[in-house]
Amino acid sequence: MRFAKTLLAAALILVPGKAFSEGRFNTTDLGNIILQMSDAREYLQTGLFNVQFRAGELFVEIRDGFVTIAACSGNGGPIILAPQIGCALGTTAFVSEGDFDGDGIRDDLAFYSAVEVAPALLVAALRPDLVTLESRPFGAIDLTGQSGLFNDRSVLVFFNVLTGLIQQYEITFYDFVRSYGAGPGERSRMKDEVRPGAYGFNFPLLDNEPVTIPIGVTLYQPPKVFDPTDLAVDSDRHFRFVSGVYSMDGYYLMDHRLTNQVRWKGIRFTNTFPLLDEYRLSIFAYDADSDTTGDILFPPNGVPILLDFEDVIEDTGPGWFNTVEAREEAAGGYNLPPFFFSVGQEALFQLRLDRLIPTTIASYDTSCRLLNVRVRFVDSYDGFSLIAFPAGTSSADRSGAADFDEDTWTSLEEFAFGRQEEVYEADPDTGELVLTEINIIPDPADPSSTPETEGTYPVIEEDPDNPGKVLITLTKRAFTEGVLEYTLNAKIKDGEFMPVLDNPAEWEVVENSVTDSTPGALPGDPPTYVPGMLVVRSVDDLVPDDVMIDVGLKLLPFRN
Repeated sequence: MRFAKTLLAAALILVPGKAFSEGRFNTTDLGNIILQMSDAREYLQTGLFNVQFRAGELFVEIRDGFVTIAACSGNGGPIILAPQIGCALGTTAFVSEGDFDGDGIRDDLAFYSAVEVAPALLVAALRPDLVTLESRPFGAIDLTGQSGLFNDRSVLVFFNVLTGLIQQYEITFYDFVRSYGAGPGERSRMKDEVRPGAYGFNFPLLDNEPVTIPIGVTLYQPPKVFDPTDLAVDSDRHFRFVSGVYSMDGYYLMDHRLTNQVRWKGIRFTNTFPLLDEYRLSIFAYDADSDTTGDILFPPNGVPILLDFEDVIEDTGPGWFNTVEAREEAAGGYNLPPFFFSVGQEALFQLRLDRLIPTTIASYDTSCRLLNVRVRFVDSYDGFSLIAFPAGTSSADRSGAADFDEDTWTSLEEFAFGRQEEVYEADPDTGELVLTEINIIPDPADPSSTPETEGTYPVIEEDPDNPGKVLITLTKRAFTEGVLEYTLNAKIKDGEFMPVLDNPAEWEVVENSVTDSTPGALPGDPPTYVPGMLVVRSVDDLVPDDVMIDVGLKLLPFRN
């Protein structure tokens, strides 16, 4: 999970242990006592009308007091350090009890260099048994009056140990986490249990045990996400990505050489708060085998793009719903610029909502939404034609049906039966391999470069492992699944051309695969790949001269 506990910054010691990512806000800027409640949910879209629930959390925490730790190589050690280069302040804090640095491991009897200690002012530490939920919206999860729900991550610390004014401070920290797994069942359970509205909590009062004090917080309704299992859901009013074409395995298909217009619906002024909600966009490295994400690939600086609300929110003004065209034009979106990725690369496109809505001077709704779609960068003819032809070539001459170089092969045929060869050279400063040249073989702008001499036009041959049988091997252009369709037709002797995949009486399929790629052997190496293949074997005994073949090619739309 990657939800942020958005009020807590990584610079503070008391950061939540179950954070999806680092938070955005420093609580010292908001006050000493902070109660936050977060309804956090993550979704993955795998088709225009298929949005999956991946994970969720109901998260509540209260923090009264804080500590800021200084950079020091001796932090957490068993001895007192005097001021020195590695620890400019020296040891200033002695931890009597608790997890001082927020790493999930108790730091009892350890020494730290702390810049500042702000003690608890209202809520007592070390009494999680007195923390309870006392009120909730109608129908929400009923935990009222139950004790022991909250984890105690409070700290007792002595500060400043290098001076004569050593005092013991309490820093109070309680949190509650309820997690939800993937799937429609968990989505329904969270929908039923976590509802917008007012929640009231009781906390132990400092120095007045067992007296408690009430503090309330309100969850506000964020944009609802499209649910394909709910027949009552309005697909035009609930969030989903509305652009693009998806592969059979649920990837949004893009070509890195084109500007890709990603559009979404369902974010309106009626369900979001322009001054209190923030939407960020980023693209992460993605590993399909483990279904995990890595570093941010875009933007290149690794910092998610904070979107302007005019890009996020669809126009809901007068007449916006009158026509389909008007609704599509009103969608929010982002134009992903070209040439930041490579053919065959896979990534995770994420639009993220982070909310910071105050309920009282001390409580906040910090809900979060992660709206994801997996992306595969394919080798489309549209992207290919941008680099295959000289600058200034007309649209008609770039067409796949045209024969630009007048060699009797259409440009689409040269694309389908050719390959793209990428040349990498080592950067002299970093040693990292960098793409320096792209060679197109066959080249539709070069009449001497044809599939007959350099390409991968289908081959008819005797099967070396089964004498008397004929093999037809069609090598597909790599990474064209979903954007280019091959149809292999064969005629035996004086028969008629028939699609081989629909003719099991005459042909058996040996292989019908798509492109398979693997990472480079070393960091920085380009990936290696094996193009998809269609291999069929004759059922009856034949010789190659008995067979004629014809290949049909069809460009599939992959952008809308």
